[in-house]
Amino acid sequence: MVVAVVDKGVDSTHEDLAPQLLRDEESGAVMGYDFINDDPDPEDDNGHGTHVAGIIGAVAENQRGIAGLSWHASILPVKVLSATGAGSYFSSPVPHRRGQRHEGPPGILHELWRRMGRRGRARRVHPLTMPDSAVLLNTSYGFREGYEALSSTSMAAPHVAGLAALVWTTDHGVDNASVRARIESTADRVRGTGLYWRWGRINAYRAVRSP
Repeated sequence: MVVAVVDKGVDSTHEDLAPQLLRDEESGAVMGYDFINDDPDPEDDNGHGTHVAGIIGAVAENQRGIAGLSWHASILPVKVLSATGAGSYFSSPVPHRRGQRHEGPPGILHELWRRMGRRGRARRVHPLTMPDSAVLLNTSYGFREGYEALSSTSMAAPHVAGLAALVWTTDHGVDNASVRARIESTADRVRGTGLYWRWGRINAYRAVRSP
């Protein structure tokens, strides 16, 4: 299972993430792309993307840091925002025809496959976010090196993405719609939170167990 983190890049040297990054099978180089600098080096110069990636898939049982929700998944870093948060949902370098655009992450990932393939060593992957689901994370923070506790929608979203990767590996992972329905139907209801908590709080145990 490969999860694309469309964000500010990922720190490829972080002790809890380095083994989880999708790598070229021949060279060992980290796969991914930096659309801000237009190069195949999606390093994180802010910290936000690394934090998000850790929630999704940090190494488990290594006596360090944390364990991600889907620690068997591979992380594919896709850098679409600078260290200051600069970048546009609509100005990302995705292929388009006159009067038409591939808007958002699916278009970005299509372009990513093309550019990675041009390197001649791209591994064949099937992106979780295409064609009808995606996670965009674009909040700026100051980060300390190593680990930091943060709370916002930017932290909530990768919890759901990590759980989605887990559900995909079960019998419930038939397609995007079934994965979404499974996550929503097994969530713990939270009273008094209105539309912002429409489905409740995710419950990973209930989502992946059978039936």
